[in-house]
Amino acid sequence: MRNPVGRRLLAVLFFCLSWAAQADEPSTAEGAALPAVSLHGFGTLGVSCFTTREMDFAYNTLPNGPGRTRRCDAGLDSRLGVQMDVQPVDALTASLQVVTQREVHSTFRPQVQLASVRWQVNEAWWLRLGRVNNPLFMESEYRLAHYALTGVRPPVEVYGLAPTYVMDGLDSRYHFVIAGWRAELYGGMHTYDIKARQGNSQGINVYPVRNIRTLTLSAAQGAWSFKAGYNTNHATFIEPRTEMLFGVLQSMQAGGLADDLRLSGTPVHILSLGARYDDNEWLVQSEAVLRDMQRSYVRDAWAGYLTVGRRFGIWMPYATIVQRRTSGRLSDPRTPAVLVRYVNELLAATRYDQHSLSLGLSREMGKGMLGKLQVQWIRPDKNAWGNSLTNYAPGFNPGEPAHGVLISANLDFIF
Repeated sequence: MRNPVGRRLLAVLFFCLSWAAQADEPSTAEGAALPAVSLHGFGTLGVSCFTTREMDFAYNTLPNGPGRTRRCDAGLDSRLGVQMDVQPVDALTASLQVVTQREVHSTFRPQVQLASVRWQVNEAWWLRLGRVNNPLFMESEYRLAHYALTGVRPPVEVYGLAPTYVMDGLDSRYHFVIAGWRAELYGGMHTYDIKARQGNSQGINVYPVRNIRTLTLSAAQGAWSFKAGYNTNHATFIEPRTEMLFGVLQSMQAGGLADDLRLSGTPVHILSLGARYDDNEWLVQSEAVLRDMQRSYVRDAWAGYLTVGRRFGIWMPYATIVQRRTSGRLSDPRTPAVLVRYVNELLAATRYDQHSLSLGLSREMGKGMLGKLQVQWIRPDKNAWGNSLTNYAPGFNPGEPAHGVLISANLDFIF
């Protein structure tokens, strides 16, 4: 963990865990009680096959996946996670989650996913310090525990618009009841560094995301639940090829354009809305998200999905439709004539427009175990690169983009 804030937060957590461990030996004089300790986990064993050889399907920041690199891939969804919660006193809980999954370096090394200390101020309000999930979406807080999901994975077209999945900092949540609705108000201040593989290369880029402010409001009553979220942050992404272009622009008296295109401390605003109906027979869930990049070459985007499922005993067939659209300029009149081609290519580089249809079937396999089979038709829009696609074959033409079918068979479990 290179983030100094994250290191300090982990140090606080480990101090609390050490304190809890010392409390594990009760004083005979005082008869101190043992701290409450719980250990639980989750995992997925899966394999996915992509029918096209034009590119890979790669979820989130994964460097590759099924498709061009290999027809079938067992590392796309497979993972194992373990979480320990220690409660040395009633009001204090320290949590540590370690997950083994494919990460940006194409390895499966165990990594600390979550690490926090929570203080329960009263029955309705808690404060927390550490590394936590970004709770912006309806399934954000259990996105890695695929057992809790309807499909094999959250729709990347939607959830990928807020790629800061975990964050380091301070947050709080307040529970209350209004007109019969159970409601939660959440707020947090965080920071994080995102690591991602450069497209079609072995290089690793780091995206510092600072001043993350998140606010969510959720409510539930009976079969209905709703969630609204707002996230703002300042994002920076330094990439050698784009920096070279910006340097040339500045040398040609187009420094203003270079500053407007550069992604450096750029304000980002994200708004999300979600609704779910689940009466233990029918399940209907939908979310929509809007991302506004106030300045930079990255295009604004919106996305949404609709999932419908029906339970028949231990079986549940379901269908999900997803769409993602981007908007923004395709050229800039301030561009010097000799650089028009390069600036236009940069402005078109984040056209990640795509739509998809998924049909799936899940089956309860026993206590804490679900089997899922899903077929997803993925189609990038014309003149777009698509979303969740990478490692494009030489000569890939976004004007007539290839499309493919992703077939996934997963076994999700909790323990």
